[in-house]
Amino acid sequence: MKSFGQALRSISLIWAVLLLVTVSASADDDVTSSKQAARDAYSLLNSKWFSSREKAEAGLFKPVSSDRPMHSLDNRASGSAKLMCPGKDPALIVTISPGATGDLNSVVISYDLDLDGLFQTLTVPGPISGVCLNGFVKCTPNTWSNCTWFKWTAGGNTLSYVQVNFDEVGGCYCFNNSCTSSSFSSYKDHVLETFGAGILSVLARYMPRVSTGNGKIEGYTIEFFSQRSSDCVFSSEGGAFGYAVSNPENYLDNPTLMTADAAVVVAAQSDDSESFYTLMRNSEVGRQAGEVSCSIRRTADIRYSLATATTILTGGLGEISATVDLSRFSKLLFYANNVDERGFLCVNGYLIVYTDPVSNYVYDEGAVPCSTNPDTADEPDYTPPAVDVTSKITSTGAVVVKIGIRNFHGPGNGVVTFSGLKCMDGYTPIPGTDQCYREDTGEYNSCSSYEGDSTCRLQHEKTCDVNGNCVFTVLSGRPTEQTVSPSCKDFTHDGRTVSICHDWWEKQRTYICEQGEVPQIDYTRVDRLNSSVAETGTGVSYQDTVLQDDTWTDAGSQSFQLSLEEWVPECVLGCKVAKWVDPNQAPDFTHTGQLRYEGGQYQYEFRICNDDRCPVFPGETVVQDCRCLNAFNEAVLGLEAIRQASIDMICSTDQRGN
Repeated sequence: MKSFGQALRSISLIWAVLLLVTVSASADDDVTSSKQAARDAYSLLNSKWFSSREKAEAGLFKPVSSDRPMHSLDNRASGSAKLMCPGKDPALIVTISPGATGDLNSVVISYDLDLDGLFQTLTVPGPISGVCLNGFVKCTPNTWSNCTWFKWTAGGNTLSYVQVNFDEVGGCYCFNNSCTSSSFSSYKDHVLETFGAGILSVLARYMPRVSTGNGKIEGYTIEFFSQRSSDCVFSSEGGAFGYAVSNPENYLDNPTLMTADAAVVVAAQSDDSESFYTLMRNSEVGRQAGEVSCSIRRTADIRYSLATATTILTGGLGEISATVDLSRFSKLLFYANNVDERGFLCVNGYLIVYTDPVSNYVYDEGAVPCSTNPDTADEPDYTPPAVDVTSKITSTGAVVVKIGIRNFHGPGNGVVTFSGLKCMDGYTPIPGTDQCYREDTGEYNSCSSYEGDSTCRLQHEKTCDVNGNCVFTVLSGRPTEQTVSPSCKDFTHDGRTVSICHDWWEKQRTYICEQGEVPQIDYTRVDRLNSSVAETGTGVSYQDTVLQDDTWTDAGSQSFQLSLEEWVPECVLGCKVAKWVDPNQAPDFTHTGQLRYEGGQYQYEFRICNDDRCPVFPGETVVQDCRCLNAFNEAVLGLEAIRQASIDMICSTDQRGN
């Protein structure tokens, strides 16, 4: 097992190799600049993550195991990188019942292998005097004598245990009153964690989504929760983090499932502009493609014409009505000629004009019913001036018009006329004038050839208003949900202004279009670097090759300094001692490896050397003298690893692990 510092040095070395691979190496100047770029990039990585344990914990390990966000190297961006995503329901529950002697009366284990909420239960009866990394120990109560050893096992999705020889279990320790003067409650959490880790180590094949790092202890019970990808950055709603495979652990037994699942995910993501597949497909990475620019512009102009005088309806004594379309009239007029009674005009059942020799009564549409007679006095014949009723008629399109002369005092005579200034087809009236206009609008589209081309995909789009104010409506193939406000272009004629308005006036687009077959990646340099890179003290050496005239040429041995800070020692000088222990005089509770013989036992301990000397006390024998064993680190880190990963760290089956 590597120390934490060695592990971080390995990670940093991998980054260094990646940086070497991603920089170019063609000419001498390029090699120099590329090496400097790699050094600069590595220096940033080292100062950000690898220069201390605290930085590594804060920048790398905490973000992948908690809700703490991971930040980019320049701290400009951050996001979730959580890989451990506990579900809401427990998958394994272990409950212990201690007795008066510190031995356990029972251990009750409930587990849900397929995470369907239905638990299987295994009860181990006592007395149980000790626990191992992969099993437990039964002895005479309140002693560490007459012991039998048991190992956890699993088969057919069922947990069980079998009696074994003492050398088939490891990391065992006694916890009853004969082995410690401390109360059981003071170390019960350690006992629970060891039981849980041992059980999970054999259930890991059936419960790969359960992690010992998610143990929750309440009283004398510990619960472990499953990992669920839906609780992490993935979602079922698509987007860049959607379409997660719900059971990736199935690939452990059947790797061919990945091909079928990949096809399903590609099909689901193809129509989603925010999916990873679409984002990668829209990029230029990994394929021969180029950018092309085009635009769509809206044009506008105004053409004017004079309206033509047109009679709409004429009437005499009595009344006449008709349905007429007033939408093309710029001006509407009512005439009464040689009338001796009352001329009138009604629109849609409402009185608009009522005339007599003294005055004209003019009303807004909708104010006065058509049957109303404001004045019925006997008057001589008259011809009043024309009445402009353009602003009085508010209805548009087809309306019902009624005109005539109402007789109150005699035979009645005269003519009334409803007329107007009418625009030609295709022209819009300017109300109250003799003017008409027509909008000459159109689009100039240089993008049409790319819009229907399956080998081209929209990468960016700017949408602009009439004044040239633009926003990105598509960025990197993804809609931004930004819009420009509608805007108008004004045209003035004879002191009157006409406005043409649109929600947008121009779209500036960039397409990525494929230009040939996807190129095959040449791994010559990658293979050369990968096979030759080596750490040399505080630096890295490697054999390089450069591409010259389409031919790979040996560039010889290269190297650069990593400037790694030795913040974790390469090893701890330690020694191993043995002491014969009377079973009735067991020491206080401790995590030690123990080897049992009839009538007594050897207890082995690892100790840190002082000034290159092994601390030895009376009755002890040095098994291994001071040397760079790293065994102390392994003992400490091994216990932590048991809590953090449900892997089979010891041989719980007959098959040796890798």
